[in-house]
Amino acid sequence: GTILSLAAALTVAQWLLGRLRWHWLCWRYELDPALGFLPARCAGMLPPELRLWDELAVELPALNRAGRLRTAVDELAELLPGAVAASIVDQLRLPELRRTYVLLSAVSHSLLNGHAAVWRGTAGGSTVDVSGAIDVAGGQRTSRIPGTRPVLPSQLALPWRAACRRLGLPEVLTSTGLDLWNHPAAPRGCQLSASSFRPLISMSGTEAERGFHAVPLSVQLALAPLLPQLLSAPTLIRRRNWPGGAAALTRLCGQLAHALRHVLDVLRSIETLVDPDEFFYVYRPLLAGWDEDGLELQGVPADEGRGGEGGAGSGSGGG
Repeated sequence: GTILSLAAALTVAQWLLGRLRWHWLCWRYELDPALGFLPARCAGMLPPELRLWDELAVELPALNRAGRLRTAVDELAELLPGAVAASIVDQLRLPELRRTYVLLSAVSHSLLNGHAAVWRGTAGGSTVDVSGAIDVAGGQRTSRIPGTRPVLPSQLALPWRAACRRLGLPEVLTSTGLDLWNHPAAPRGCQLSASSFRPLISMSGTEAERGFHAVPLSVQLALAPLLPQLLSAPTLIRRRNWPGGAAALTRLCGQLAHALRHVLDVLRSIETLVDPDEFFYVYRPLLAGWDEDGLELQGVPADEGRGGEGGAGSGSGGG
């Protein structure tokens, strides 16, 4: 009886230590205990001082479609200068800081890559070809000269730089921002799900964009419950010869196999969630990053003003 009691006490102690370690890891790496890399709440609004950005985000798909984003960005130069905005960004809490990163990334990519998107079925069913880049320096819709560095105006560049520096991210869209920090909170009494997912900030407003990010959201939701056990896997392997060690490791492998089968089903669903033409001609061009010459950030010192390379495929799947 004494041995059984000690074994039970040891099991409980190990479980408690595991839970304490898990909560410490959540604090250390800013994980949500239930959702893992997905935050339980993404900010749906910025402080009043930055309301102009929120208004711009609401109108972003329409501005992109109509080719009027340049005008809206120009107005920000006087209404919300870059240096002022950057000082506000330096004081934001983490949820609002993440929203700022996603918002300014979406606007910047739209501004510099909008020339490559081909919009269809707008204006009474007519086909609209949005060709011709927005020339940040001259304000004209002309194709960017090959080999030149794209230039981002200071009203976007300075606060975007400030947000990226605080988050440790490059000045380019990443999957971390679009796939993890851009979902609304689940309604009360409901769980977050891919079927109800609508991005808080959208560049195109298309179903292809929604579906493209609903898939990785589903993958995160499927694997998040296993994070505590996966983090304990090295310990389970070392203790596989202990009483119950092999059984615990086998159980984890079974749970992981079940979750990965679900993930495979989710990946197959992309065929029904994402229209290939809509993605290729409308949304994909907006995701593009910059070439090896980088991006010129107006108002940032020359030795610091080269933005990150890559595109929305860059960045980890984690936070």
